[in-house]
Amino acid sequence: MLPVAASLSFGLPFFAVEDIMKCSKITILAVLTFLPAGAAENPSGDAQSAWMTEALQAQELLHHHQFPQAAESGERALRLAKHFGPADRRVASTHHLLGLIYRDWGHCAEARTNYSRAIAIWRKQAEATHRYLFNAMTNLISVTCECDDFVAADKAFQRYGPDLRRYRSDALDDARVLSLEGVLARNHKDYGRAESLFKQAIVIMEHSPETAPVDLVAERSSLGVIYDKEGRYEEALVESSRAIEYFEKNAPLHPALMASYNNAACSLASLGRNSESQRRFEQALEMGKTLYGEDNHVTAKIMLSYARVLRDNRQSPAASAWQKRGAEAFRRSLARQQGTVDMEDLRKK
Repeated sequence: MLPVAASLSFGLPFFAVEDIMKCSKITILAVLTFLPAGAAENPSGDAQSAWMTEALQAQELLHHHQFPQAAESGERALRLAKHFGPADRRVASTHHLLGLIYRDWGHCAEARTNYSRAIAIWRKQAEATHRYLFNAMTNLISVTCECDDFVAADKAFQRYGPDLRRYRSDALDDARVLSLEGVLARNHKDYGRAESLFKQAIVIMEHSPETAPVDLVAERSSLGVIYDKEGRYEEALVESSRAIEYFEKNAPLHPALMASYNNAACSLASLGRNSESQRRFEQALEMGKTLYGEDNHVTAKIMLSYARVLRDNRQSPAASAWQKRGAEAFRRSLARQQGTVDMEDLRKK
C-alpha cells in the first residue's frame, strides 16, 4: 500500500547564518520504505477508491521527484483519509507519505510535523504495528538531523530509543539505529565513535540480501563525511567520488548525489584542488536548485560553502555575491519554516 519510510520533534534549525560560513558537509540518511498492509483495511467503496487514487498518485509523483505536485496530491489524500475518522490507519499512512514527500523536498518543518502525527495515530491503535512505528520514529530523527537541529534530535533519540529497541525486527533495523547514533556522535565531535558506528552499520548492510544498493552507497557517503571531519580528505574524497559515480549512473535525481557533489567539493578544497572543487560546487548548486529551489536551507548551505571557496581562490566579487545570495536564501528558508510549523503540535510536544 503506501510507503512508510525511515525521521522527531518540532524544533526549528537553531543555527544562524554565521554558523555555517564554513565548508558544510551534507549527510543524507538512508530511507527505509515498505508497504503497510493495514493502510487499506476497512474499504469504503467510492471513498476508499478516491483516497487510494490520490495516495498512489502522490507516491508516483514522489518517485519522479515532482515534489510540489506530490505534496498537493498527498494533501488531497489526507483530506479524503480523514473522512474515515481521525484515528484511522489511512490517516497515519498518509501523514507518513507526506513526511516522505516533504523530507525529500527539503521542507523540514512539514516533514517533521507529518511524521509526528503518524506516530501519534499509530500509537493509539489497539494493535499498533511495530514496523510502522519503528520506521516513522527513525524517519523523524533522521530528518531532524538532516535539518541540523541536533538538540531536538538528541532529545528525540532519548525519547524513542527504548521504543526502537523494542520495535526493531531485523538486522537492517539495527543498522538504521547505528547510523542514527553515528550522526549524533558526529555532531558531538566524537568522530572515532561515529566512524565505528557507521562501519558497523555498513557491515550489517553488506551482509543483508535485502539492502538496497542506493542505501548502502548513501551510508558509505556518510562515512566519508566522518573521514573529512577527521582530516582524512583523500579517503573522504574516495567515498564521495564512488557515490557520485553510482548515483550519476543509477539515480541521477537522488538527493544523495547533490550531497556527494557538495562533500567532494569540500574535500577537494581542503586538498587545495580549488578548480575541481568549484566544478563540484557548481554541480551541487545546479542540482539543489532543481530539486529544492533557492529558498531551501540545503541549497543555501551549498551557496555559502561555495562562497568560501571562491574567497579562498581570491575571487572576491563572486564570493561576496554568493555569500549574500546564500545568506538571504537561508533566512528566507528559516522564515518559511517558522511560518509552517503547526503551533498546536508544538503545544502537544
